[in-house]
Amino acid sequence: MKKIGFTLTLSLFAALACSCGNEEGRAEKAAYKYLDAIGNYDFDRAWDYATEETQKSTLTLFRDVIMPTTDMEYVNSNRPAKITISQVSITDDTCAEAFFHESTPIQEQDGSITLRKRNGKWLVHLPIEVPEIFNGPREHEYKYEERDIEHLQVLDRKKPQDTTGKQ
Repeated sequence: MKKIGFTLTLSLFAALACSCGNEEGRAEKAAYKYLDAIGNYDFDRAWDYATEETQKSTLTLFRDVIMPTTDMEYVNSNRPAKITISQVSITDDTCAEAFFHESTPIQEQDGSITLRKRNGKWLVHLPIEVPEIFNGPREHEYKYEERDIEHLQVLDRKKPQDTTGKQ
């Protein structure tokens, strides 16, 4: 009986330790899913991994304005995208940055994206100012919070250094 109790206690402790230390894994998964969807031009799938601000600005602009006028031959020749997340940096309980490499048949690029934890779920946070010409008068306008600016300053200091000498 003592063995069963010890085993259950040990299993519970291991599960708690994994779940508490796995915030980077959850943020990485959200970043990957979003980038994979965007890289493969699937804006509807990306919607599930984006903050509301990103949905209303960035994704809506691409899905409803840019993609309908984009050469689909080019889009199809630029698939599939292969995404690699190289690092995730959690700056506080609700902010993270993911550094990635994207490779497509046409191009390769490195970049980073910001994530926010909303209702316990990591979501990509990349809102943009959408010119009124694209969407008419706006019901709401996204304002950068002081927290956004501070977060970007912290991330700039944590950005991985390029050791290849490429600029």
